[in-house]
Amino acid sequence: MLLVWWSKLLKTSCRSTALAGAVVLLACTGCSTTGPRHSCNDRPFVFGEDTFAYANETAWEYGYDAEGKWRGKKKQPRPTYSLHCVPMSRSARQFFEYARFEPALPRQSEKEYKRAIRTVVGLRPGKERPDVVIAGYTNLNHFSRDHARLLQENCGGAWQSYFQRGNWRMTLPFSRKGQAKTAKRLKAEVRKNCPPILHVARFPQLSINHTVLVYECLEAQSGLILLAYDPNEPNTPIAIHYDQQLRWFIFPQTKYFAGGKVNAYPIYTGLFF
Repeated sequence: MLLVWWSKLLKTSCRSTALAGAVVLLACTGCSTTGPRHSCNDRPFVFGEDTFAYANETAWEYGYDAEGKWRGKKKQPRPTYSLHCVPMSRSARQFFEYARFEPALPRQSEKEYKRAIRTVVGLRPGKERPDVVIAGYTNLNHFSRDHARLLQENCGGAWQSYFQRGNWRMTLPFSRKGQAKTAKRLKAEVRKNCPPILHVARFPQLSINHTVLVYECLEAQSGLILLAYDPNEPNTPIAIHYDQQLRWFIFPQTKYFAGGKVNAYPIYTGLFF
């Protein structure tokens, strides 16, 4: 049964969990999180500037069949860069928080850029505040158009999606009260210019298991609209709706998910997340 569960998990949008990681972390469960953080930047996150120009490709393609059922099949040929939603969401946040782009400065060698990339992604989101200069480029999107391969090779491997330390949380129940608190927390973080790295799932269903970066929160009559950078969709933001009456997050239909209710929680927020 474990092998069947694992094989099914590999069909989800980012495959961002691993049973091994869940077992290890369940042994030391807790809700240890950091307290409220100061602003991560003196400006808001800007989609199309603070996002990567390339996509985290899905290994499966999805759609409705003739019977109206949402189904998936493996892509052929297999994508060369997939399963990276966690490192891409986290790295976008780290570049927003720690990198300073200086287009007026002379461009550097690939070796120097590699060193800068590794410095940025080696810093824990929401903690340190060093100033890493990326010379010759206006922003991350500009930089990633010219150096996609270098970034893909140095921003973290697919294993970081499997073994992200917060994956254990999705295996436990989510209360509606808890999700209401999460919505409130996301709103507060966005207003501090600290875009939350958000894990969304429907465990034990395996229809979605994905990570995005929330950068804007809009008030709506029914609740909140969370605009997010989705590594699978580099050209347009996605809108996640939080319904305050149902106290559910509603994820939109995408090329990898039919759309509907999801549970959500921020990651990279503490010792166990």
